[in-house]
Amino acid sequence: MTQSRCAAHPADQAVDTCSRCGNFLCLGCVLKLDGRVYCGECVKRVATEKQPASKLSSWALGLSGLGLLAACIAPFAVASLLGLILGIVVLRQVSQGLVASDGRARAIAAVVAGALGLVAGGISGAYFYFSRLP
Repeated sequence: MTQSRCAAHPADQAVDTCSRCGNFLCLGCVLKLDGRVYCGECVKRVATEKQPASKLSSWALGLSGLGLLAACIAPFAVASLLGLILGIVVLRQVSQGLVASDGRARAIAAVVAGALGLVAGGISGAYFYFSRLP
């Protein structure tokens, strides 16, 4: 049975493969980024390819916060919903390793604020509706 050898160090036995290019890697070549194994060249490429999540997560948090603060006015319930959805999108992208994890905390806050905004909007809407009934 043949043992796989490291692509960069043929004298060394491979212990893993790069998740991007598939090259065999010895223990000295294994680099981990966001839970995945890469070779030296691919880790550089992956690190520079990732887009920061901070901008999208900031929008998500802003929309959710706006909706939460003004939950009694109907148009702001839409802001809560949009913030909630954007927060979920950012969290999913971070978990899949498609974007950097720098916006994860803001995305979680956006999901929570968006959900609270929707609940508060529903409660205030129901209150105003039922308070006007004869």
